[in-house]
Amino acid sequence: MAEFLPELLAPAGGMEQLEAALMYGADAVYLGGRELSLRAQCAGFDGEALAGAIRLAHAAGARVYYCLNAFPYDRQLHDVHALLEHLPELGVDGLIAADPGVIWLASRLCPSVELHLSTQAHSVNAAAVEFWRAQGLRRINLARELPLPAIRALIRAFPEMEFELFVHGAMCLALSGHCLLSAWANNRPANQGRCTQPCRFDYRARAVRGGRAGAALPVPHNDQRWTRHPEARGMLLSTEEALRTGKPFWDVREGEDFSGIWAPQDICLVRYMDWLARSGAASLKLEGRTKSGGYVGQVVDVYRAALDRAGLRHGLVRRSAAGPANGCAGAAEQRSGTQADRPLSPADCVAELLHTASRPLSTGFFFPRRKVESVPEDFIPRPVVARLLAPAEGPLAVSADEARHATFHPGAGLAAPCGGWHVQVRAEWTADRDVSILLPGMRRPVLRAGSYVLENHRGEKTDRLHPGTTGILRGTLPPLAYGLYLRA
Repeated sequence: MAEFLPELLAPAGGMEQLEAALMYGADAVYLGGRELSLRAQCAGFDGEALAGAIRLAHAAGARVYYCLNAFPYDRQLHDVHALLEHLPELGVDGLIAADPGVIWLASRLCPSVELHLSTQAHSVNAAAVEFWRAQGLRRINLARELPLPAIRALIRAFPEMEFELFVHGAMCLALSGHCLLSAWANNRPANQGRCTQPCRFDYRARAVRGGRAGAALPVPHNDQRWTRHPEARGMLLSTEEALRTGKPFWDVREGEDFSGIWAPQDICLVRYMDWLARSGAASLKLEGRTKSGGYVGQVVDVYRAALDRAGLRHGLVRRSAAGPANGCAGAAEQRSGTQADRPLSPADCVAELLHTASRPLSTGFFFPRRKVESVPEDFIPRPVVARLLAPAEGPLAVSADEARHATFHPGAGLAAPCGGWHVQVRAEWTADRDVSILLPGMRRPVLRAGSYVLENHRGEKTDRLHPGTTGILRGTLPPLAYGLYLRA
């Protein structure tokens, strides 16, 4: 009997993100409403939109987990009751919760819905797993600061439980009282009563080095204008703490203007997919419900490709029937051997993820010593510039939503080659740039500058398209599909 790969679980903060996750090969998605899901910034799904999202995901063979992982106050319990009672008829495959009260209510109001424990519940030991198992939970999303040996021990100790691991995305230094700042800085976790309170330390600049010209820069104390100095971008500010002078404590890399001194690195475990695929974990989770569809599509694509190739190496198969929603991801090709035979190294995966990264990528707490991904000196991140809407057989006479309803059908496959596509423009796009088409399976055919033509929404040739507009891409194009992204 074949063993199974872990599920690839992707965020779906809105309809476009859901479509991107399905398009690029997620086995399951997690989503929430506009309230009580810890992501007030994302569009979310309510009412008929939620029902439609679930139907769409199920049509693609993907599972749907609903997030109700906030800690509600008494005044919100009426809404919690109403939502829980409604979940079974919607057909969600699981409920993600953290608050004990919500879990208790769910066990009574929707007992047929599988219960998953959110990472907000901060599960780090076997006693906690035993407790939550006794409460009827099926799956536990382990705390993000657990190291590999602890993860391995819990998975082996509870073979009847499902464990979910965050493998990519943001890490929080402080949430709901579970501050990780001391653990990150001094390896003294606040959750064990060992907080050194680095958030209250006094800091000063110790040295400034780097920058575009590599020259030393002054650090004036009363002049804010220096942050906009033309040589400031990329410089490194090393700080020291008052009681431990003489050695660096935090390093802050200057961006275009302001820098986030408290922002930790993003976790990125794609290099360790061979171990993760065989770890016994039920699900590998990607963070990012507030991220764009372009971000979700690229990250899902990389992890799908890496996971599938690990499966081929170790004789593991996908548990679900989920595949590319438009028949163009790597799953079908994996089975036929045509796409999976293409060499794909961990370095290739990291290089692709660097295009999506807004912070350094590292192993977080997975290993005793963090491993930070280095960025090549000549690396230039290339943004998603557009999303495909519909073949350009004439003017785009429908809205983006209407284009989706007309063309996004799970399993429909790629459209026949045509001479052009209507696009939604996401970033400034000039016709003198090469364009990569982000095909699932980490295939990246390139349209060279000069081999394609841009037109505005009126069908007039132009050398530049602006974000927030629609336009037309014309040229000799391969078979494509609604919802694919372009990067330039």
